[in-house]
Amino acid sequence: MTALRPMRARSIAAFGVAGVAGVAGLIALSAGCGGPEPQASEIPPTSSARLSANAEPAMSAAVAGAGLAAVVPGEPGRFAPAHTRLAIEPGRDGTGSVGDVEPGGEGLVGIDGLHLADSETCADCHPDVAAQWQGSAHAFASLSNPIYRASLEGFRAAEGAPASRFCGGCHDLALVVDGALDPGGPGGAITGVAADDARAHTGVSCRVCHGIGEVARDGNGSITLRPEPIPLPREHDQASLTRHREAVRPRRDICVGCHRSFLGPDNGHPYHLAGMDDFADWEASAFALSGTGRVDEIVPERDCVDCHMPPDPAPLGDIAATDGAVASHRFPGGHTWLAAMRGDDAELARVQTRLEAAVTLDIAAAVDLSQDGGVGPSARGPRYFPAERAPLTTAMAIDVVVRNRGVGHRFPGGVRDAQDVWIELVVRDARGAVVAASGLAHERDPGDQEAHVLRTSVADAAGQVLLAHETEEFRGQVSDHTVAARDAAVVRYRLDLPAPARVRAPLTVAARLRHRSRTLTMQRAACEAFESAHGRAFAAGSRDHREVALDPCRPQPVTTVAAHQIQLGRESSRSGAEAGSGQGGRPVWERSYEHGLAWLHATQEHVHEARPSLEAALAALGDAQERERAMVMTALGTLAGRQGRTEEALMWLDRAAVLAPGHPAIATSRGAALARVWRWQEAEVPLAQAAEKVPRNARAQALWAIALGSLGRDREAVVATHAGLGLVPRDEALLRVQAVALQALGADDAASALSAYDRFRMPDQALGVRFACAAESPACAREQAPVHVHQLVLAR
Repeated sequence: MTALRPMRARSIAAFGVAGVAGVAGLIALSAGCGGPEPQASEIPPTSSARLSANAEPAMSAAVAGAGLAAVVPGEPGRFAPAHTRLAIEPGRDGTGSVGDVEPGGEGLVGIDGLHLADSETCADCHPDVAAQWQGSAHAFASLSNPIYRASLEGFRAAEGAPASRFCGGCHDLALVVDGALDPGGPGGAITGVAADDARAHTGVSCRVCHGIGEVARDGNGSITLRPEPIPLPREHDQASLTRHREAVRPRRDICVGCHRSFLGPDNGHPYHLAGMDDFADWEASAFALSGTGRVDEIVPERDCVDCHMPPDPAPLGDIAATDGAVASHRFPGGHTWLAAMRGDDAELARVQTRLEAAVTLDIAAAVDLSQDGGVGPSARGPRYFPAERAPLTTAMAIDVVVRNRGVGHRFPGGVRDAQDVWIELVVRDARGAVVAASGLAHERDPGDQEAHVLRTSVADAAGQVLLAHETEEFRGQVSDHTVAARDAAVVRYRLDLPAPARVRAPLTVAARLRHRSRTLTMQRAACEAFESAHGRAFAAGSRDHREVALDPCRPQPVTTVAAHQIQLGRESSRSGAEAGSGQGGRPVWERSYEHGLAWLHATQEHVHEARPSLEAALAALGDAQERERAMVMTALGTLAGRQGRTEEALMWLDRAAVLAPGHPAIATSRGAALARVWRWQEAEVPLAQAAEKVPRNARAQALWAIALGSLGRDREAVVATHAGLGLVPRDEALLRVQAVALQALGADDAASALSAYDRFRMPDQALGVRFACAAESPACAREQAPVHVHQLVLAR
């Protein structure tokens, strides 16, 4: 166990200032079990005294009203390592064989795998909902999906069959409740269920989602099914219909149970690694009215049900239809591969249309490097906003910005280590001949290391990046280039033209953002599993129960999500330097602002690259554009705070607050700037204001808790950590502040709080994995920098 010496303010502060944005924001390792996954949803604010309405994540000895109890994450129950539970109904006769039976408890009758597999009963009254669900990622979450089955069997082979309940708690509940995943054969073979068993092809069924009574914030399947079967309505019986509707109305928070995941000793892993958490990413976003990262445009509040269950036509007469539509049970996301494997061209087109509306791509800026011999991200030389105003020189930097404008969580989301979204950049001369390029080989080469890929890269113990979602081998995250909701990311490309006078100008620079659901390496593994005798047997079962067998050997669709094109070296572009619009009519201020916003993610020695862009954006705005000016001023304040220019930061933030009064991002940036220079007394006030404004934002709660602990206000710090841990129970920063504060107070729970922190903190081995990866691969070393340079390869 890690020993925490008695600490006072500065010890907590040092932890907070060093990296709360990275620690409190969770390590997104995407530790789900592979394959298409279900949608996410909203959770209302929870009491600071509990992790959820579910009694599972228990506190140790509660001290009423004192705020001194240690809030510790919940432990799995009967179906460990999954956190799934079946509720117990007292008074039953105990004849049932399933149920989360505790000491002295009784069994549960009526809920078993075949019950959960039954969707036909629901289809009688809900034919449109059933038809939509039949083709969804939920329906193909289990063994009908060869992508998931390949990952599951690899995990079982390494960790043992019972450990695979970690995956099954979300993907295979119909098998888990009957114990059918527990027997195992060679190579992780699933021997406890026949390939044609309906339970093996159930996925996330009607009776799973609509049978959930409670949900905990832990993840790894942290749902509790109600003990009684769903009551069915009787014809001409309004009371029975009312009971049915009340029973099947799902909670809007249920999806956090499976869209938050982690690895740890419970499932055979040597230490804790946080996994995918689309829910926390959404909950901290502007779409949840909880954004603290920036002053943003005013966007409509949208939870994950709004995005992933939009109205869908109901031509079959579904009884639940309103105005001819039902809430979509296709759960649309980025599942282009699933739609293609099913041969559903209409659904593929719908998914691709959604993707095309998700993000923007902009060749935003260029820098003349002809007098700069450096090759790092920072550049010395004239800058051009937007990029098309730049002249041709012997060496140039071209900055491409990706903005996640429409996705409520990170883009791409879900199983982020297996996502395959990359940038292609091609430079052509006036005749159309390729001069230089980057990323063109990625579409066909599974070993490509040259393209910039929007992915969370995870490595094994030797530092080898894993591309087939080998969850059992995950040992540490080495880079993350996914883009948070409403945020921006920048990639710098270097173009060297030894003799620009010989190049036929103008040059056309074209960028495309390309999307493929999963890596080619993962597809190859799924294809091999599909072509085995075992795989063919499950394919036959899928044809019987799902009317289609998914063939992962078929080519994956590749979608151009966004594209942008400019010309360099064109006199008319340079002469239009005062023009107010650029790409697709987008204002120059906006393009410059997004460029600066993206550079705020650079390491400390390169973050200054944001300043020229932000100053250009502010200069391009009129006095009447108050919201836009507040956006830019807040970014300038954030930049100055990061650089330790505290008074300048406060000046910018004061000006922004006049234009956008009460915005939590301004308060957060002010508090962070003051905390960085140890002015904790002043920092606590705005951080408290932000935490109060955005009670669902765990990072805001963590920052406030750190400030309170740094001031020695330990009782208040404990209460603040409880608010955050009620949102994200395994947040490292919150667990640490709680442990230090309880230790300082001499609380009885100090030891359990310390134990929880020690168990769920970032493992010491994680840095070693990063170092090993960088030493093994120049590409891995390059990608570990949040903003880095890709060299454009000259055509031969």
